Amino acid sequence: MKQRILLLICFVAFLATTADIAMAQDVNMKRYIKLSVQMGQSLRFRLQAERDATKIKIANGTTEKILSIGTQWSLEEFDSSATELTIYGDLSGFDCGANYKKIVALDLKGNPQLTFLSCYNNSLTALDISTNTELLHLDCSNLGLRSLDISKHVKLSVLICSDNPFKLLDVSRNTELTRLDCDGNDLKSLDVSKNTKLSYLDCRRNLFSSEALNDLYCSLPDRNGKTPGKIYPLTDKQDKNADVVTASDAKNARNKKWEVQYYIGLEDIVSTGKYTCATALEENSITSLIYPNPVEDMLYVRSDEAVVSITVYDMQGVEVAAARSGQVELSHLPAGVYLLKLCTSSHTKTVRVFKKKP
Repeated sequence: MKQRILLLICFVAFLATTADIAMAQDVNMKRYIKLSVQMGQSLRFRLQAERDATKIKIANGTTEKILSIGTQWSLEEFDSSATELTIYGDLSGFDCGANYKKIVALDLKGNPQLTFLSCYNNSLTALDISTNTELLHLDCSNLGLRSLDISKHVKLSVLICSDNPFKLLDVSRNTELTRLDCDGNDLKSLDVSKNTKLSYLDCRRNLFSSEALNDLYCSLPDRNGKTPGKIYPLTDKQDKNADVVTASDAKNARNKKWEVQYYIGLEDIVSTGKYTCATALEENSITSLIYPNPVEDMLYVRSDEAVVSITVYDMQGVEVAAARSGQVELSHLPAGVYLLKLCTSSHTKTVRVFKKKP
């Protein structure tokens, strides 16, 4: 009798081992996400696969865990025993948000098919998503990032990048964008004229002047005949930027069927400013008279309006050149793509400038 029980136990153990091996063999080991983590910590992830019954493997030191997940989000907890953790398999969605100091680096190059990424509230000092061009949703808020390059992410629909000290945010290539949360950045201007599908914009707690807000309102897409858009330039009536916002002309946004409201309470903001938006022809005239582009050394600006300032930034948002006349010297810059911010007597415009090799 004891022999039979022993044989049964061995048989069950054999079946379990065989099942684990079979599941491991089904995991796509060529597709992965790597994380640098603190040892001895309880980590929480939400995982989403492209198909039901997708096999996923979590490897951390000598510890391995095999999962079967589907197209619905699956919440997983994992206790780290080493500083490197790798998640293998056909993940389409990855949410590692709110692990705080437990996650210190994230390497996504091994999963270029990722469409959903949420990594907010972690101790990341940089985020490289250059290979993740399939992203539809990105939440990288509260990471302390000083720059974010999303120029290749033309499919991006939702961008949440709040509470990062960006000085510059270029969304001109993100024409599918419907929602943008950029509150708590260090932006002095924002142009959403290329984002014709945008319907939600949270831009509180930035460094906008009344003039910059006027330009932002004028750049909003027209929502007439559609569901009203919502823009939040202030948190509440005690917001320290209240005087700046109320001195702008919110009428230009409301004429395009945008609700200009406080974030808390959703009450309409009353503004007192008067501002006339430039026509499309006037706006195009500014960009067409920035030449030569590509440029080798000297870049010239011709405008019917007085040029107040020209500022050139690299793609990390660092100022690399400036002038207060109709020309700016760029010969000292390496070849690449830059953003030029042109301020005239009544308008602000940001355009891409291509620096070529001498």
